[in-house]
Amino acid sequence: HNKGLNETSLIISKAEVNEGTTVKKLKPRARGRSYPIRRSTCHITIVLKDISVDEQLERDKRKKQLRNI
Repeated sequence: HNKGLNETSLIISKAEVNEGTTVKKLKPRARGRSYPIRRSTCHITIVLKDISVDEQLERDKRKKQLRNI
């Protein structure tokens, strides 16, 4: 799930939808005939980013810059 991170500090950084496999079935029709049915699927990938970690990194960078002055 969220691996112990605070839900309020998570944002979506990347979302992808890719083509998945196609499920092929036959639909029975009148007089012994059948018609193919193709059902497309997809793969959804969502990457989350913890904004509290980014804020902490920015603070560390600022402290380093102030030390160098």
